Amino acid sequence: MSTSAGESSAASDPGGLVIRTARADDIDRVLDLLTHYDQPRAAFEPWYEHDPAYRPEQSWLAETHGRLVAHLRIYPRRLRLGGGATMTVAGIGNVITAQEARRQGHADRLLRAAVSAAADAGYAYSLLWTHLPQLYSRHGYGEAPEEILHAVTGLPSADACVRPANDADLPVVAELENRFDVDRSGPAVRDLAFWRGSRNWLGDDVLVSDRSGRVTGYVRRRVERDHVNVVELGVATDDLHLGRVLLAAAAQPRQGRLRASLPPSLRRALDPWQSAVRDSPGLMGRPLSLPALASALSSNWSSRLRAVQHPRDVVVPITLPGRLASLRISTEGVRAMPELAAAPPLDPGALTALVLRGCDARTVLLLGDRADIDDLSAIAPAQDFVLWPTDAF
Repeated sequence: MSTSAGESSAASDPGGLVIRTARADDIDRVLDLLTHYDQPRAAFEPWYEHDPAYRPEQSWLAETHGRLVAHLRIYPRRLRLGGGATMTVAGIGNVITAQEARRQGHADRLLRAAVSAAADAGYAYSLLWTHLPQLYSRHGYGEAPEEILHAVTGLPSADACVRPANDADLPVVAELENRFDVDRSGPAVRDLAFWRGSRNWLGDDVLVSDRSGRVTGYVRRRVERDHVNVVELGVATDDLHLGRVLLAAAAQPRQGRLRASLPPSLRRALDPWQSAVRDSPGLMGRPLSLPALASALSSNWSSRLRAVQHPRDVVVPITLPGRLASLRISTEGVRAMPELAAAPPLDPGALTALVLRGCDARTVLLLGDRADIDDLSAIAPAQDFVLWPTDAF
């Protein structure tokens, strides 16, 4: 069963089970069901009532005899791949089954329906964060761990002017984000509507640095019980001093204790505080539409191949649910192919890391000992990768 973008779809079986996309009048029931996470309804309401990007048809429902028993939400994203390239991503989130209806396969049914629809709609990739990898590995997802930095900062500089952002700052903040992230891999493409709307549904604070009345950088934080989560840092890579100022100011509500996801280009901002890097499991990904993925990768991967002294086609074999396929990279572009290569196929986790991170140290660990590692490094060198938690789902 599948549906194209924007359509509603429904399927039923003789047992009274219906799988369909939601309508506006379903949202109250969805919010009630989300409390089965053992969190109050108010924790979810902003994401459904104030997120301007949300549409009811992005929610997939499982009903038995008219009773809502499971839910899954698609979060559309367009992620940067560096060099101006982007990739469409169907994020998976808010997967929940009513407590009395668990262990009956409802989450699997919703995943099959939603993933099929997203592939038909032309999404190149799907990403999610989970503590249940075994559920999603059944549907072709592979693990691609991230890293979290932990530090205890010093006091902010006495002459630093860091203040809460106001609505008038947001156009400048949006412009800065676009400038700072344009060559990174992982950040979502956003517009001004996101920055204005997210203040109404994300529980974040945005602080800005103000130099003589001019906003030059920003930090986005979430103050937790015993630490501060830095969910985004916006500074130029050649102004790490400003990064330290913003990080120190952000962490003050919890005596400097912070956790942060940062791209390699900004990690040195934490050097004075001897940060610790720890693995953060949970990220999983898989390709959806190989033609769309090939198109997204084409400009970057083929241009890098053209820079090789004696370029030859590179074939990247990959594992898909129930079949094997390949991406063939030439100096002219990237094509999805049914053929196999001599090298072993990449599992979905290794492919996710290759596409987003390039061949950095983490990806090389996932790839293992491969004869084609030089070819893979040529088309996908290490990237300035970060998935800002601001954009998570």
